[in-house]
Amino acid sequence: MEDFVGPESARGVLCRLREELITNDPAPEWMGTWLDIEGRCNTLWWFHPLLVPGIFQTPEYAGAVISTSGRLVDNLEEQVQARLARQHILEPNNGVMVVAVIDEGVLYRPLGGPKVLHEQLMRLLELTEQPNIIVQIVPIEVGGYSGLAGGLGIAAMDGQEYAYVDDVFRGEVLDQPDDVALIKRLWVMLHNEALPGRQSIELIAKAAERWKS
Repeated sequence: MEDFVGPESARGVLCRLREELITNDPAPEWMGTWLDIEGRCNTLWWFHPLLVPGIFQTPEYAGAVISTSGRLVDNLEEQVQARLARQHILEPNNGVMVVAVIDEGVLYRPLGGPKVLHEQLMRLLELTEQPNIIVQIVPIEVGGYSGLAGGLGIAAMDGQEYAYVDDVFRGEVLDQPDDVALIKRLWVMLHNEALPGRQSIELIAKAAERWKS
């Protein structure tokens, strides 16, 4: 299993990243405001129709996602390490509940090649063993459903909720109640299409076996 960035290193990476936000044109998910929110939330919901959410990605999968994003990337390793640094909040003792909904098509898109996808799916299965993480899959048979236009995140902390939406060009953090309520309604609609946890795990395991070399 891959080596993850430790707490001290994680803080260093994230601090450097925030400084770079001032002068660079980063990928949307690295907006400093969202990083702060994500690092302090107690509940986090993620949905993505095309990719494994960044907070769950292995180094190799993250590298494949970033390098094929269409953006100019001249610091790939640093971006990968910064993405991994976010994952310290997944540790159960941090008290963060994370629920992720992923489209089934993600399980069959071999970003980085079959080996990379297999390791990524095994990582998902490992994460679902933690009491604070739930991963659910929207089966292909559903067809069209709300949310296919792009990924989204919702974070809750201290009685306040925030939403994050992105597209190929930019990301946006929403904190106005009406905007967040709209994203939450979208989440409820797409989550309603997802399989229960146990069935989702079985689907991930089946897909992982397919990509096993």
